[in-house]
Amino acid sequence: MIGDAEPEPVAALREEILGALPESARLLGEETGQGMRNPAGDGIEHFGYVDGRSQPLFVKDEVDKEPKQHWNPAFPLSNVLVPDPFAPNPVRHHGSYLVFRKLEQNVRAFKEIEQELADGLGLVGADRDRAGAMLVGRFKDGTPLTSKPKAGGGPVGNDFTFDGDDGSKCPFSGHIRKTNPRSFGREVLMARRGQTYGQRTDEPWDDSPPRTRPSGEVGLLFMAFNGSLLNQFEFTQQSWADNPDFENPATGHDPVIGQGDRDIKVAFPKVWGKPELSAPQAQVAQTVTMKGGEYFFAPSLAYLRNL
Repeated sequence: MIGDAEPEPVAALREEILGALPESARLLGEETGQGMRNPAGDGIEHFGYVDGRSQPLFVKDEVDKEPKQHWNPAFPLSNVLVPDPFAPNPVRHHGSYLVFRKLEQNVRAFKEIEQELADGLGLVGADRDRAGAMLVGRFKDGTPLTSKPKAGGGPVGNDFTFDGDDGSKCPFSGHIRKTNPRSFGREVLMARRGQTYGQRTDEPWDDSPPRTRPSGEVGLLFMAFNGSLLNQFEFTQQSWADNPDFENPATGHDPVIGQGDRDIKVAFPKVWGKPELSAPQAQVAQTVTMKGGEYFFAPSLAYLRNL
């Protein structure tokens, strides 16, 4: 993996690595990602939503910068590091389990779903943005749906929990609520990064009609470091994202990354913070497809130096 904020160092290091390969080596494949940003400079994914929030933090100076009245972003290194059994001293030298997934996004279908959900709930004007926010759990600018009924109105905060939200603000099926309930399961959180891939001619953050959006060939290169593949990544995907009975009965799959048959029907709050729900309806269609991936073990520097 090669990464930098600018493309030139990446290209230079890539050429250096390729030039150092022995004649017996072949380049079998290559994935190229780029950091996509909205006009505010925030990193976004292809559906147009700010991405990469709520990362677990491990370094004190980063933790000290974050408000912690409700949500503490500090995590132990055991969330990402495990002893490296092949290092000179496994007690001191650690590695990490890396998950890589290539996730294709059908942006056109997702934008159609946003519009259909807004129409079905009778949302009008600026309140229509709440339809997509109920699927993601955040508005496009990153505003948590459990905190506000609309985006904007000041800096986007991340110091929140879902405590006291019975699903009338952010549905239990909302992507960020499914994959990070915040009040429990801290030992499950991974250090994750996503890089968008694919070229598009439209602007992901604007209000162009769905027909102008790509239906494939774009998506996310998802990477996550884990202390345990079984207890972190696989648990998050299987027991949370793909579990229709997560936390409360009949909440449905994660509408963004959930995989599998979506048999049960779900309901959405018609008004933010009010108990009135829509009639039960079919879950939204799957718009994210895994194109491939692999598990890796990233060894310690001590192991690599002793090769």
